[in-house]
Amino acid sequence: MTTKTFFHISRSDLCFKECTVRFLRAVHFCLQKTLDKSRQFCIIICGNYLWSLFEEKPL
Repeated sequence: MTTKTFFHISRSDLCFKECTVRFLRAVHFCLQKTLDKSRQFCIIICGNYLWSLFEEKPL
C-alpha cells in the first residue's frame, strides 16, 4: 500500500467518523428536546457501539 492510498483511506475514515458524531449529536439534541429518557438511553448505547467500531479501526 502506498502512502497516498493510506492517506486517502485515513481521510475518508475521519470524515465518516466526524459525520457520524455530528449526526449522533443532532439526534441527542432532538431527544433532549422531547425529554424522552428511554430514547436517550437507546441512542447513547447505539452511539457507544458505533464509536467502538471506529476505535477498532487503525487510521
